[in-house]
Amino acid sequence: MEFKKVCIVTRYSSMLARDIANIVADLIIDKGSDVYTIAPLSLNSSHVLSNEDMLKEEKMDLVIAIGGDGTALRAVRWIDGLAPVFSIRIKGSRGVLADINTDTIHEAIDMIYANKFYVDERMRIHAISNEESQPALNEIMISKASTLVTPTYNIELDDYSIKEKMDGLIISTPIGSSGYSYSLGGPIMHEQLNALIITPIASINRFPILIVPELDIKIKVNEESMIFADGQYNLKVDSNEIIRIKRHPRNAKFLRIRKRGLTHLAKLGY
Repeated sequence: MEFKKVCIVTRYSSMLARDIANIVADLIIDKGSDVYTIAPLSLNSSHVLSNEDMLKEEKMDLVIAIGGDGTALRAVRWIDGLAPVFSIRIKGSRGVLADINTDTIHEAIDMIYANKFYVDERMRIHAISNEESQPALNEIMISKASTLVTPTYNIELDDYSIKEKMDGLIISTPIGSSGYSYSLGGPIMHEQLNALIITPIASINRFPILIVPELDIKIKVNEESMIFADGQYNLKVDSNEIIRIKRHPRNAKFLRIRKRGLTHLAKLGY
């Protein structure tokens, strides 16, 4: 696999991430690759793209995310499964998406350019409402737009209909199972499973957490609501507007230089 075009994405407003990015850029340029960044980030001899949409137009071979899980999630969203993401965790960051920390950057870059890696694909989902799609790697959260009422959620699962009053709903992927869903009592799932976790938020009748196969889920809320994708992007939805949650047609791709175990448990300190 050749890496002619490599884009570097860093944590916002982090001088440490920027300093690490300059080191990575020099290493990559020495390997003969062109380095790209997205404005306002500019690195040593990098080609600066005006916005993230140009990543797809330029047909990147690799995206390197330097920061924490939030940075990696942005990179995954921007490249949209068209190239793998290699995530480097900086000091002070936690998460499950990074492959290495900053202590092993030189070794990692050498391994990548020696083709000593594998591409690890992970399921994504997306929420579709009024012909607008919000993709997510970790989870989709639907919550009430107003604090004055408790909405009624109508959920259709494989021709089975559920009606419940609650503040919100989280639909999580296995890789996102240690995030918001876990904080509400959800289980930890192995990353390689093709399943979804449906976690209620403040259910009036203590609606249970469900683990279901990856299937199309249809949701309708009787009040105005908000859709949040990976906690970073949101979309307002009118009352009784149908929200469909389904598997995204393109998986997220991660470049890995070592096999991963139960990284969720490591993140949680076990």
